[in-house]
Amino acid sequence: MDALSELLHTVRLSGALFLEARFTAPWCALVHPSYGAAEMLARFNPVVFFHILTTGRCKVRLAAGGDAVELAAGDLILMPQGDTHLLGSDLQLAPVDSDSLMRPALAGGMPTVDHGGGGDEVRFLCGFLSCEKALCRALLDALPRLLRVPLGDGPSGAWLMGLAHRGAQENAAPGPGAGTVLAKLETTEYAADVARAKALLAAAEARLAELERGNRPEEIAAAKAQLYEADAQRQQLLSDWKRKTQLRESKVLTENEYEQAEYQYKAMDRRVERLKYEYQLMVKGPRIENINVARAEVSQAEADLTRAEWRLDNCTIRAPISGTILKKNAEEGNIVNPIAFNGSYSLCDMADLSDLEVELFIQERDIARVSKGQRCIVRAEAYPDREYRGVVSRLMPIADRAKGAVPVRVKLTVPAEEEGVYLKPEMGAIVSFLKTTE
Repeated sequence: MDALSELLHTVRLSGALFLEARFTAPWCALVHPSYGAAEMLARFNPVVFFHILTTGRCKVRLAAGGDAVELAAGDLILMPQGDTHLLGSDLQLAPVDSDSLMRPALAGGMPTVDHGGGGDEVRFLCGFLSCEKALCRALLDALPRLLRVPLGDGPSGAWLMGLAHRGAQENAAPGPGAGTVLAKLETTEYAADVARAKALLAAAEARLAELERGNRPEEIAAAKAQLYEADAQRQQLLSDWKRKTQLRESKVLTENEYEQAEYQYKAMDRRVERLKYEYQLMVKGPRIENINVARAEVSQAEADLTRAEWRLDNCTIRAPISGTILKKNAEEGNIVNPIAFNGSYSLCDMADLSDLEVELFIQERDIARVSKGQRCIVRAEAYPDREYRGVVSRLMPIADRAKGAVPVRVKLTVPAEEEGVYLKPEMGAIVSFLKTTE
């Protein structure tokens, strides 16, 4: 796993597109970032809302005030703190609340908004990103409350726009099988770890709250009263010591009694001094260093809870794609230990039979006649009369010295009604390469 993938996995980054919006000039809308996403928000922990402007131009500013920002097609606008904002062709117009503009989703689509006066058209895709707040809090707090990111109108921007539209379609109508629960592992130990982490976090938060609030007025008053009591006792011991000093001079008092009176007074004098400092500390409250330590302990407890929840979530194994289970490697009640299999053990093998590639080896003397994107015809050896269209998708970057050949992958187009019927993984196939025309 590369560094970026590891980072995204650690912060548990996810997200969704939840709304398509179309406006025509003149228009102005008061937008609450989470509008239209109530059902999705129940399954996510959203922290950053965004709009992608796919068509037209408009303006945006925070509802609380601030400068207006000009937007153009290809711009991404983010609200890291989820602030309500104004969008419109003219922000001086009376805004319409976005909640009143929602239209329910049709089959295979997302909720929509269609509003305006019939002039220049503007289109948006709205969504959110979700990540682990305990790990991203510092970054999110440092971001502006309204952030414009120009994606540009070049090939990369066009690709991202197409990807966003495709993501919207997939998000609205996910294929059958994706996210299906394949297996569940024993959760007793991991659930106990989560409960323990929650309890430790609650204890750390309570300690931090106690330090941040400082000492109670009653505690300060009690320290003050204790100081006054000790001071009164000191005055009494001082008077007693002075009397015994006079008696000592008259040879009426023994040396031992005099020393005892002296030491009692001096001990009480030091006690009064100590209580005075303690009272001053009670008034000042906890040291900032102790508060910072408590905050660090809360952050540590949040990280431990995140790890415990992640481990518990991993006990539910879901299908990563819409596909077909090819092989089942475990049954209910089996002990699954990847360490015993050098980390390569899997519960099952899955494949998307609508997305197949043929792997073949082209001799080095013929590889110059094959190019990426070249069209092909593929026939399964078991069904030689059935033809499938394909295209060279990859020429591998390394050759096979033993075979004197270069691995090549050919991607197939399989009709939906024939998925898994005639072409199956690991079957033999014959590939005919079509000559490239000038």
